[in-house]
Amino acid sequence: MRHLLYATLLLCQLSVVLTPAVAQDDYYRGLSSSMEDFGTVLQEIATKYVEDVGPEAVVRAGIRGTLADLDPYSVYLVDDERESVDRLATGYYVGLGFSVARVDSALVLSDVVPDFPAFRAGLRRGDRLIAVDGALVASRPVDSVRRFTRGPEGSACRLTVVRHGRPDTLELTAVRERIPLRPISVVERLADGVGYIRIDQFSRRVATQLTRAIDSLQTIEPLTGLILDLRDNPGGLLEGAIQMSEIFLPYGTLVVSTRGANAGNTDHTTTAPAVFPDLPLVILVNASTASSSEIVAGALQDLDRAVVVGSRTFGKGLVQTVRPLRNGATLKLTTSRYYTPSGRCIQEEGLRSDAGRDQTYSTRNGRPVRAGHGITPDIMVKPNGDSHGVPATLQALMRNWVVADYVSTCTPTPPSAEGFVACVSAIPAVRLPGCATLAAVATETPTDSTVSSLVQQAIEAQRAYVVRELVTHRTAVEAVLQAEAVSRMRGRDELTRLLLPYDPDVRAGQDVLTTRRYRALLRGESASDQ
Repeated sequence: MRHLLYATLLLCQLSVVLTPAVAQDDYYRGLSSSMEDFGTVLQEIATKYVEDVGPEAVVRAGIRGTLADLDPYSVYLVDDERESVDRLATGYYVGLGFSVARVDSALVLSDVVPDFPAFRAGLRRGDRLIAVDGALVASRPVDSVRRFTRGPEGSACRLTVVRHGRPDTLELTAVRERIPLRPISVVERLADGVGYIRIDQFSRRVATQLTRAIDSLQTIEPLTGLILDLRDNPGGLLEGAIQMSEIFLPYGTLVVSTRGANAGNTDHTTTAPAVFPDLPLVILVNASTASSSEIVAGALQDLDRAVVVGSRTFGKGLVQTVRPLRNGATLKLTTSRYYTPSGRCIQEEGLRSDAGRDQTYSTRNGRPVRAGHGITPDIMVKPNGDSHGVPATLQALMRNWVVADYVSTCTPTPPSAEGFVACVSAIPAVRLPGCATLAAVATETPTDSTVSSLVQQAIEAQRAYVVRELVTHRTAVEAVLQAEAVSRMRGRDELTRLLLPYDPDVRAGQDVLTTRRYRALLRGESASDQ
């Protein structure tokens, strides 16, 4: 507690020193007064609070409270919280090679990368993670799990998992190793000479790897077009987004501008000739496309260099600057907004001032685009699919891990469409697409027979509809089941690759690139929903 009192005295002295030097400046007068108040509060906590509170905890809470009042992306990071920043800078992390996701009340392994420690130890996609080195993690937030899985290179890690369909608990041991980041996960040549490349994040190597990936797709003959998949891409380094745009844009072209009250204004332009200046390009986006991904999509849309396909993006138009602090912590502070070449900022919300968010701007060819609300695609793809695609009901069953759990119970028997339909006919209502609210109502009113009867009828009607959809789309169901089974041994990337022919966004992109619609859309002649 003496340390806290000492820190309080220093803060008070600082406020006294600042006042004479900046007496004429309203800002610094206000800062001085506020620092006095803060010092008084610290002193009160140190001398009168019911329990002993360490100074680091108080100051840390104060810093985080201040940043939280500014915007969602300005944060104070300590210890393992800095890992996401460090891995982008270094291009690797030390760990086990798996990802987790929260599914209902379970912590599920959403991907186990082949040839890395977790996979070699026997973990598979779909396993439920219970404990790490004896510490229970099943109920912890997803972001907090890596503090248990990370550790020194070469150290052992004991993982406790439950595999769906098996009554026993599995105890597996993996050895941590250095794992490189993979900016690109899937590279595939589709029908009609169309290439497909999925970008997962923007690290320092993304542009180099993208160029190599495109070259690899053109080893035998040139591509007729390229689909660049930025769906579910949270972004990363601004530098990576600019370098990726350079691959397709002429020398000296404006990619993005950053503007901030204290950071100044900076225009970021391409610094080299385009590697693929004429390759027809489609960019896939969705609600989880954010930050650097939106810079690329927005720039290429504004410059009429690509057709954007999918659904509206997340809307993160803010730039963070990372500053290491003396105590080992890191400050990520929002210092600028970024603006696409047309002059629009796509920030959805989060700042105190959002002036101009709803203004309309124009692309190079005069097509209208809006500021704010993320990037709106040139072609909006409805999620229902068609007779050759994955219907919305089956997509929902995949997101709810019904497909993954069914495949787990089939091992070693191959999964079948009939078996999956039987599985869906028996699963709890809460896991059925469109029934979560109904299931909650049934739980909240168990003694009301009238309500219970009506809810049950609605649930069974929805279940019957889902079953009919699965029967109608039997081909897609079989493809999804096979892909899920293969992903257990080859990873989630193989699941993505095998389902490309059934992906409605990919199909829409292929259709644009192989017809006259591509040039027509970029000229602003037509655009329509799919």
